[in-house]
Amino acid sequence: TITFSGLSGTNVTAADEGSLTLDLYLTFETLATDNSHYQFQITNANVNAQSSTSSTFSAFSAVNSSVIGDANMVGVTASKLVYTTNPPASLAQNVDFSAAVTARDANDNTDVDYSTDFTVGVETGTGAVSAVSGTTKTPTSGVASWSDLQYNTAETGVVLNANSGTLAEGLS
Repeated sequence: TITFSGLSGTNVTAADEGSLTLDLYLTFETLATDNSHYQFQITNANVNAQSSTSSTFSAFSAVNSSVIGDANMVGVTASKLVYTTNPPASLAQNVDFSAAVTARDANDNTDVDYSTDFTVGVETGTGAVSAVSGTTKTPTSGVASWSDLQYNTAETGVVLNANSGTLAEGLS
């Protein structure tokens, strides 16, 4: 619940027979869930009575904001790729391992609408990474994951990269 006080004057007063639109903006500094809707309700307002010879405003009733379509919906915009499941520290030759890469914004919120392909490769190491399912995948809900990645050399300290062509590269 957010309570605003001290709102009065011409900025929040509708003229007689008129209307007024008030815009409410929220900034999420950390956690936000992509595509979630927030609904706002005005539960109280002052209603000024007119003189006895003219009409009066009707009694105030609570008003809800819209949650249809994109109205009042959080939109996360990815700026980077992040390994959310890292490969093991030591890779055996041609043994399956898993990894997952997620499209995230600057506050590490997942962009569930992000759908540009991710490609994994070797950043640091002497071998090459491969997968029967392919090293390029289309993310689902902003995440691409592999369970069949293989490295063609037994090695420790391998760093994989993830690229989408549009976001900051992710490193394991």
